[in-house]
Amino acid sequence: MTKKKISLVFVTKQAVEYYDNTGFFDAVINLFEVSVLKLPSFALGVKGVDENDLPPLDFGSLTDILKYIKEKASLRLNDKLFENKNHHLYAPYRHTKGLKQGLKFWFINVMSYFLASKKGVDFLERQMHKLIRKSIFYKTVLQCYKNTKPDLVYITHQTTSYTLGVSLVAKDLNISTVCFIYSWDNIVKGNKLVKADYYYVWSDYMKQELLQYYADEVMADKIFVVGTPQFHHYSNHDALIAKKVFFK
Repeated sequence: MTKKKISLVFVTKQAVEYYDNTGFFDAVINLFEVSVLKLPSFALGVKGVDENDLPPLDFGSLTDILKYIKEKASLRLNDKLFENKNHHLYAPYRHTKGLKQGLKFWFINVMSYFLASKKGVDFLERQMHKLIRKSIFYKTVLQCYKNTKPDLVYITHQTTSYTLGVSLVAKDLNISTVCFIYSWDNIVKGNKLVKADYYYVWSDYMKQELLQYYADEVMADKIFVVGTPQFHHYSNHDALIAKKVFFK
């Protein structure tokens, strides 16, 4: 019986280590023909996995500006929609150097006020996607997936430009996508870029947050509570060492 193909997308070495500690790769290799797209800064080193480097990002500075505006506008919109009026405080502080950079982030902040609506956020997202689809990054990943023809793309992070680009390729080729929400506090921060067919979350609480904040995008039967690979090694008793050795 021919195995279906899965493409795993990793953008941090740390995530690779988390998944490796759970036995994830062994399990997936038994079920699928596995390939990996990853940053060139680290190697996977897993037998039976075809690994390839993601191409360099070339989305351009306008895409970054649109991304920052969308993040801030989303937080301001959430302040309007929900009882908690402090979503804007989740926006990371960006230290600026020089007049040019200062003006850039002043512009981003001002535009986020004007676009803090559902229509505004959707507009920003559409413009970002148009620019990304013109990039060499997008075209390279597109050709890669046309050649390898994966049945499923598994994305391990929902907030990066790399995974956004890959998810757009998968969408345009009608490849199903699963996105793992990387951390417990990510959903409310307005920085989710990836729109997937299915989501994996840590807990029931995160599932409810995802349904609350992305009600027009996500359905309950598309969200699966799976825990997190980040803390799996704490339950690995084989990793324990004797108390005397620890304090030696």
